[in-house]
Amino acid sequence: MNALLNTTIQFEKIATIVTECVAQLLCAEVFVIDQDAYVIASSNSKLINYSFNYIYKEKASNYLRVPLSLNTQVGEVIVCKPRNSEVISSRLVQELVELVINQTTLSDRNQVYCLDGLGITAFVGIGDERTKIELAAYLLSPLNHEPELLATLDTFFAEDCCSSSTAHRLSIHRNTLSYRLDKVKLLTGLNPRHFDDAVQIRLALLLRKLNQKSSNI
Repeated sequence: MNALLNTTIQFEKIATIVTECVAQLLCAEVFVIDQDAYVIASSNSKLINYSFNYIYKEKASNYLRVPLSLNTQVGEVIVCKPRNSEVISSRLVQELVELVINQTTLSDRNQVYCLDGLGITAFVGIGDERTKIELAAYLLSPLNHEPELLATLDTFFAEDCCSSSTAHRLSIHRNTLSYRLDKVKLLTGLNPRHFDDAVQIRLALLLRKLNQKSSNI
């Protein structure tokens, strides 16, 4: 009985952390529901303990669902569309949520790392927003005077990292796109063609935009 209770408490704790991280990074409404579709964590705390099917009746195409499990506890992380109308591919959102879940459920958190060497873990493993923003600024600093490269990255991610559609949308040759992506790798040390690096760049861009918007308010 105690083991079941401890698992439930731990599951709810993980659900809360995942919800807060994903909501912050994607600027979207996020829920975690249990196997009976009741909300156990939400970016809107007033909706906790309500039936998700009751409070959110829009079509399934308006949100993305990712499984969440811990021992005998099962549920889902539900991510709604970003509030800031940011275009983010569903594949990237799903991979991000899965990474957040994996990092949150890791039991070994006693090791010390250098933040810029942690990869995606740096963004999902630290809770301080200012630290994340500073890390994002650091990673993107080599591109501060490269607006063309920043615009290329935005389009590359909006096109789900597809080179042909990105080149078409930018009205450039694929060789030109390849040159720009190689230059990003040269300047930042991160390769937009590799998933983990691409997620780091994408999250850094999102955090940078969110910081710029909050600074202008």
